[in-house]
Amino acid sequence: MRPLKPFTLLLSALFVGSFVSPMWAGAPAAYLYNLSDFSGTIPYSDVKLHADDQRGEIYAALGNSVRIFNTSGMEVYRFDVDPHIGGVYDLAIEPSGDILLLTVKSISGQKLPHWEVTRCDYRGEPAGTLGITGLPDDLDAFVPNLMAYQRNSLYLASSSGLRVVVADTTGAFLKSFDLAALVGVPDSRRADNDLFGFSVDSRGNILFTMATLAKAFVLSPDGNLTPFGKAGSIPGSFGITSGIAADDSGHIFVADKLRGVVIVFDQNLQFVSEFGDGTDGRISLVSPRDLAYDDSGKVYVTQGRNMGVAVFKLALEPAPAVGSSSETLESPDKGGSAKESRNDTGRRTARPAGQS
Repeated sequence: MRPLKPFTLLLSALFVGSFVSPMWAGAPAAYLYNLSDFSGTIPYSDVKLHADDQRGEIYAALGNSVRIFNTSGMEVYRFDVDPHIGGVYDLAIEPSGDILLLTVKSISGQKLPHWEVTRCDYRGEPAGTLGITGLPDDLDAFVPNLMAYQRNSLYLASSSGLRVVVADTTGAFLKSFDLAALVGVPDSRRADNDLFGFSVDSRGNILFTMATLAKAFVLSPDGNLTPFGKAGSIPGSFGITSGIAADDSGHIFVADKLRGVVIVFDQNLQFVSEFGDGTDGRISLVSPRDLAYDDSGKVYVTQGRNMGVAVFKLALEPAPAVGSSSETLESPDKGGSAKESRNDTGRRTARPAGQS
């Protein structure tokens, strides 16, 4: 574990702040900066992101390294995961601040990879394994590589198997969804139709994209599926769909690797606008991939070719988070709050709210 020095963090924040761009009139989002350390932009490509709204931080996992960034996009802490438990494929943060890591590793002589969900404390120290119990027999071969946490439930997805498992906070199986059956992909074609994007919004809707179908989908908690989008090269259409995320107002963001943009849809799944094509004069996204959204109105976009994670500020009016209260946590830009458990000078100087 390597907490960063206060002096380094201060200079880093000043360095990035000098490059923040203004809001461009008429654009749905303005480019702010890339996730960085004191050396500059971190050259990420295929990195998994997670926004921790309660503490105003963004997590980035790549290989066996997890880095945490503050609200200014500067690295404030990092930790490495023991490679013996496998590579980190995804991560999520519980309300307590505990970190859930989805790890997968191949074992000699075993047909299927071994996977597990490891619960770590706020420093990244392993505190136990969250076993998923009660899986039905038809999920014996289920190996997830994607994960989300929302509404006190853990969502695990297999991008190649097109299955989603939902468990409670103890790991007990709740339900599953066969995405292939829902979208009309026969079992014989299952392996040819990967998930390219996966997330869960604040209402418990599962959002996913399938590039082979040139579609994005919203799957409600009760299993109703709504597809949207169409193939094409004009604004609002899909080339190669990738990451997907939503804000608390119901806007949905879809990354398009081929067209190099993030496409914005409204609550009725109608095209609103798109950004990242360079028309703002600041940045042209390079093969945008994964997305994350935080409740301060920022969208984080991973890119190909080691171009790093670009951060945009939405010009859309964000609504208050579902079930949240603005009285329990101050804005990260206004200094510390009683509920915050970390600051910019080091990793967590106090215990998380609710812990002794």
